[in-house]
Amino acid sequence: EGICTFETETKEEFLKRMVPVYCDEAFKNNNLDVVNLPKIYDLNLKNDSLTFSLDVEIKPQVEIEEKKYKGINIKDIKIEVKEEEIEKFITNIKESIKKYIDKDLDDNTIAKWFSYPDIDSFKNAIRTDIFIQKANDRIRKIQNQVKNHLLKEIKFRVPNSQVEAQKEELLRQNIEQLKLQGISDDDIEKYKKDLEEKISTIAEEQVKLYYILDAIRKKENIKVENGLFEIIIG
Repeated sequence: EGICTFETETKEEFLKRMVPVYCDEAFKNNNLDVVNLPKIYDLNLKNDSLTFSLDVEIKPQVEIEEKKYKGINIKDIKIEVKEEEIEKFITNIKESIKKYIDKDLDDNTIAKWFSYPDIDSFKNAIRTDIFIQKANDRIRKIQNQVKNHLLKEIKFRVPNSQVEAQKEELLRQNIEQLKLQGISDDDIEKYKKDLEEKISTIAEEQVKLYYILDAIRKKENIKVENGLFEIIIG
């Protein structure tokens, strides 16, 4: 609620200038951290006073116990590159090249085709590449396990306006990606509804995870550099 007098200003000018001021004052006085623009209603302007009501979403205050994010049980796998994986990779390459030159190539020729001196050097390069792929896949699986654990264990309501904003951004990114792949606007429109449904859950999880990680950051006194921070779960 706000109270103020005005003389020379028109009603519209006064409201445009003062309503945001009173909103900010109300938020500060009540220690409210808002996430969206307020919806104003029941506005009543008299000669010597202005009153109004508003609806606004507040950032959730997430309190997390250490046991919720420390000592998480993770199912891990050992990274191993088997010889048959390397041989299969080479065989696939040979078959692909044969389609163009209609000729079988031996191992050393294949190696030199890819600028390696011999087959052993080529196999070592393949082994390293497969190892890196598996290591990255392992990291993603561990991250997903941690994420799913946090989302399951820590319950709170996320602001709908932030979820909708994230949903719109994800939808925009997906549509841009489809366009880059040559998908027509008509085909994109056909699958837009299904895409929106899938994105809705992802958007809510991303917003919720942001608040969870931020709460952990504050609890662990983790410094933020350039808007990024890394949390190591112990």
